[in-house]
Amino acid sequence: MEEIWNKFSCACTNGDLNTLHHIISNGLLNVNAVDNKGRSGLLMAVCRNQVEVVKYLLSNGADPTLKDINNNNALHLASISGSSQIVSIILNYQNEQQQHQQQQQYQQQPSNLINQTILSKDVNNNTPLHLASSRLKRMLSNIKSNSSNGNYKDSELIKELKSILSSFYSIINAVGSNEDKLKMQLIINNFEKDQISTEEYEMDDDENDENDTNNLSKTLDDLDSLLNGLSLS
Repeated sequence: MEEIWNKFSCACTNGDLNTLHHIISNGLLNVNAVDNKGRSGLLMAVCRNQVEVVKYLLSNGADPTLKDINNNNALHLASISGSSQIVSIILNYQNEQQQHQQQQQYQQQPSNLINQTILSKDVNNNTPLHLASSRLKRMLSNIKSNSSNGNYKDSELIKELKSILSSFYSIINAVGSNEDKLKMQLIINNFEKDQISTEEYEMDDDENDENDTNNLSKTLDDLDSLLNGLSLS
């Protein structure tokens, strides 16, 4: 069994779909098996940003609500890494499961399957949204540090912020109130407008850096404010 587990975990982290299919389709290992740290194959795949593995595991019964010893579920880890694509995949999967569950049970009231994952807290009492927010704050600190050291790479940092914005949008669009959805869309619109404005004006490198930093700071402040007043449905 240990040998099978080793092959399974390596396949999850390295994106080896052929090995995964062999193990799962032949029933050699439960798709929700975990190691001594509570890490399932899905959690390992999320940490390594193995998008296709995440899709495959979910389609074969992997449980995104399982937690490791630090109380992190798949959405926590995706938020930490800033993987907006995986955040969307997990939310879409749970939404489909929720709809299927409602159809089977003939429920008029929506279940809280997605909320259970999004509102789940790790050992430090952080939800996936809080983790994403913390990542944003660290990113801003890195922006200022890199700028002062002359190693400012705005394109990379802006790309990362776009990814995190997409993660926030996916989560809030799934469970946020209508007001929060509008606020989130406004933040994205303002961020994109600021980026266009920066590109249209001719400025020297220092002015560009300062302008980008100010735009990013404003976006992060707006997101932080939204998170503090978030109303999940």
